[in-house]
Amino acid sequence: MFNKLKTKLIVKRFLKKTPRKKFILPPEKINSILVLTDNNIPLIESQLKSFFPKSNFYYLSTRKQKNDNSPNNHFLFHASDLGLGSLKNKKLNQLLTLDFEVLIDYNRKKSNMDFFIQIINSNLISGYYNSEKNYLYDILLEGDNMIENLHKQLNKLTKNE
Repeated sequence: MFNKLKTKLIVKRFLKKTPRKKFILPPEKINSILVLTDNNIPLIESQLKSFFPKSNFYYLSTRKQKNDNSPNNHFLFHASDLGLGSLKNKKLNQLLTLDFEVLIDYNRKKSNMDFFIQIINSNLISGYYNSEKNYLYDILLEGDNMIENLHKQLNKLTKNE
């Protein structure tokens, strides 16, 4: 209950006053992708590299331990990172200053990281077709080949660019 209050205060503080600019780039022009996942990152990364070879990849996951010793492109979230209207983790605050062309949410169900989807700077947000979280996404994807499906959709949507 207290974490929900902290989350609401953080979203209120960081939520942009101006609407997010939504635009779609062809896959070959995408420079930065943020992936929210607690799944197998090496497997996801190999799929990303095959479909988006020119992109830089960043990952946001949850962690069980309190300390964050992750590599530079991997951000880890723990409930203890939540302050009253702020994030106590410096690395997560750094994440909020970055801009991404695409954010991919690999979590099928609601998670503790959902509020990041609302406050991270991303031009396009995609995730699994899931009635609990549809309102968070610009592109809804079905099936197990999420990266391949996203690549196909981006190609179709930018065909006449």
